[in-house]
Amino acid sequence: MAETVRIGFHMGNALLTVAETYHTLMATMLEMVQNPIDANATWIRVTVNQKTRNIIIHDNGDGVSKQDFNKALEEICASKKPKGKYGRFGKGIVSPFGKCERYTVTSLDRPHSRGFLEWTFDTKELMSKVKAEDMVIPVTAREDLCTDVLKPRHG
Repeated sequence: MAETVRIGFHMGNALLTVAETYHTLMATMLEMVQNPIDANATWIRVTVNQKTRNIIIHDNGDGVSKQDFNKALEEICASKKPKGKYGRFGKGIVSPFGKCERYTVTSLDRPHSRGFLEWTFDTKELMSKVKAEDMVIPVTAREDLCTDVLKPRHG
């Protein structure tokens, strides 16, 4: 009987390699704007603050459920989005990784409206992870947020 050897990855480095398929911050921002389009947004606002080095993307799309977002994290590089949607490769969810110290995704599952949830990605923390079971993303209920922040501002 042949001996087998399990293939392993340094998970932090593997995640960075996937994220680097989006070569620039502009490509990453485009990916982050495509997600609200796929979620039926009728408006999207991108705010870039050079002083604080923050980029914020607000939209009025349908949001994502905790289950769907977690599934997307569990299936990076294996997207199941239907044809005609922008996100079909399963990598965009981690595209900001390595381009910033930390990024968050905050969403309200609009059809079910159970409140805002926020996933926090910390580059330094994730880069230190070798094993898959150590690669975790914290998710927090954001009870301090309300839907009023979703209204577009003019001017």
